[in-house]
Amino acid sequence: AGALAKSRPAASGSYEVGFTTFMVHDESRGDRPIPVYVWYPAQPGSIDESSPEAVYPLDPFTPGAPTAPSSAFEAYGLGGAYQEPLPAEGPFPLILHAPGWGGTAYTDGLFVGTGLAKHGFVVVATTHWGDQSTLNFAEPYDHLALAIYNRPRDVSKVLDTMLEKNGAGEDLLFGTVDPGRIVASGWSIGGYTAMAMAGGDDSVCDLADLWPGWGFPAYTCGPTDPDPRLSMIIPLDGSNQLLHFDEMARVSVPAMGIGEEWAMAGDWQARQHAAFQGHPSYRVEVLNSDHFSFSAFCIGIEVMEDEGLLPPGGIDFLRSFCATGVIDGAEARRIILKYM
Repeated sequence: AGALAKSRPAASGSYEVGFTTFMVHDESRGDRPIPVYVWYPAQPGSIDESSPEAVYPLDPFTPGAPTAPSSAFEAYGLGGAYQEPLPAEGPFPLILHAPGWGGTAYTDGLFVGTGLAKHGFVVVATTHWGDQSTLNFAEPYDHLALAIYNRPRDVSKVLDTMLEKNGAGEDLLFGTVDPGRIVASGWSIGGYTAMAMAGGDDSVCDLADLWPGWGFPAYTCGPTDPDPRLSMIIPLDGSNQLLHFDEMARVSVPAMGIGEEWAMAGDWQARQHAAFQGHPSYRVEVLNSDHFSFSAFCIGIEVMEDEGLLPPGGIDFLRSFCATGVIDGAEARRIILKYM
């Protein structure tokens, strides 16, 4: 934590935010596609009135699907970004942020990316094939066990690519990442992903059969090995119920779990905090929050609707997950970014 603090600019933010996106394919898993969204500190003075705003693909798996400009998200209070300006001189810590089940790089990662890149971090967020995250039903809907099998592998594959780009002199992202400061983060099963990447999961299916008999396709029960390149983890309301206590006890890197308070979620956050063995280890509970307070999902779906991405009735179904009577979303995101 001290090493990160030494490199971090003032709290108000010293950088404009750049954005780029690309697709990674994992040939070891049937040429599996992994869309990658990257927010990074832009070179001071490289932004002017003519600089194009960031453009986010809303369904990266479907050619010709709608996109949304940064301003579409800014209208709902999220941070802004520009499309591929020159990066600031690095290297910077890298945050790998995985979405929740059914989430996307922009519903779950955009507020983290725009919020932290301006303070001197490179933030990478992923969207995962098999989640039906845009309700287009063109992709399969994987069983939870298969989703949590694939997520750590997707993120590790993306880390491979980011480190390759970091060392390629002709690449936009050349020299932006410090390989010695790599953080895994994510919301919900994205938080599980961070924990599994740090400590492993001996069998991904043993705690994941939530709906037996529902007719999901066959899924794997294989293990997930840790990724030794991680420096720390920051799960956001992470799904630690998918890991045994002794599996979480293998997390030996520094950790900060940010999530719901005891009154809302019981011992969910306390359980992982008791298990983690890395130092320092912090537990942050956000008063009057619920699970969706740790994502910008409820903004992302409004942008999907505005841009014509969702099928008829889709917005009503998705809005049903956005509870009222909890902490204001903007205040929750401010607290989360402050502690991250």
